[in-house]
Amino acid sequence: MANIYDGLFHMIMIMIGEKINNARRRNRHRIIQRNIRDMSNPYELPEKKFLKLFRLDKHASRELVNELSNFMEAESRATHIPKHIRVLTTLHFLGHGSYQCGVGCSYSFALSQPAVSRCIREVTDVMVTNLLNQWIKFPNTRNEFNALKQDFTEEFPLFRNLVGVIDGTQIQIIAPPQHHEIYPAAPYYCRKGYYSINTQIVCDAQKKILNMNARFPGSVHDSAIWTSSTVRNILNNQFAAGQENYLFGDSGYPLEPWLLTPFNNPQEGEPEARFNNHLSMARIKVEYTIATTLSGASTTTLSGASTTTLIGALEGPAVAIPASGMSGAPSITIFESNDSIRSSKLFRGFAFAGPPLYLGDHM
Repeated sequence: MANIYDGLFHMIMIMIGEKINNARRRNRHRIIQRNIRDMSNPYELPEKKFLKLFRLDKHASRELVNELSNFMEAESRATHIPKHIRVLTTLHFLGHGSYQCGVGCSYSFALSQPAVSRCIREVTDVMVTNLLNQWIKFPNTRNEFNALKQDFTEEFPLFRNLVGVIDGTQIQIIAPPQHHEIYPAAPYYCRKGYYSINTQIVCDAQKKILNMNARFPGSVHDSAIWTSSTVRNILNNQFAAGQENYLFGDSGYPLEPWLLTPFNNPQEGEPEARFNNHLSMARIKVEYTIATTLSGASTTTLSGASTTTLIGALEGPAVAIPASGMSGAPSITIFESNDSIRSSKLFRGFAFAGPPLYLGDHM
């Protein structure tokens, strides 16, 4: 019996020794990784390489780090991640839509997946809470609107009251559970064949984003999102007060005094065709903005901190749509109107037979 106990004791001691050695090796590996991370300086990269990795140039990224630093967690622990590494890690993830493990291994960041996740959540939360409304906001004063109109008038003299261009884009998400009580998967399946959030974007002549709305699932039509938009309410109220400010949109939007859309199938050489050409030229700005800003947007979950988190905060929380919400959706009645907008363009009126399409109660 004594030999048996001695053998068991020896085996246990060997196992304990192996665990201690493994822990020491992991600790040494962490120290080496941390030293590599802390000694690395992404700002020493060539400008083109830096821009490719982080989607911002060095000057803009430094400005962003400075803006966020005051709101980020202090670097108090010996194992802390420097603030600029946290910000750049988040920029890399948002700009490329890559896996968090891959981001941690990128450019000698030497971060584990949980560390990358913490960086992303901290930085995006700080952006949403403290900076978002400073950087992306729709104008609300006469001087601000006049400045927007002046920029567009320089390129498109015929449209003196144009203040922005609008479009929608689908941001892909990981499929929600099929039978989720609040976020069932079906409404998020878009016409392009994947699960997404349909995001409304308004930009100015300088391709600066004025408003973004990411509250609605991918199956919701652009016109339905516009109907409940804060921007529409602002322009509607201004029109009622005698101010002529309008946006350009594509044929997916309803024609309104404050939202101009293309004519249907005009003949070549007619004024309507020339109007459509000018409208298309102006709309290139929002298409370019979407392509350059969101082309690398990360695929995310509904509750994940990602690009969708940033843009979703601009017009409130996501809208919950019941699984059966689309079956009894109200129809849109389109009719012709004899009214005209003051730019002498035909105004085709519209009316909704009920509430906006496919919208559930706000959360």
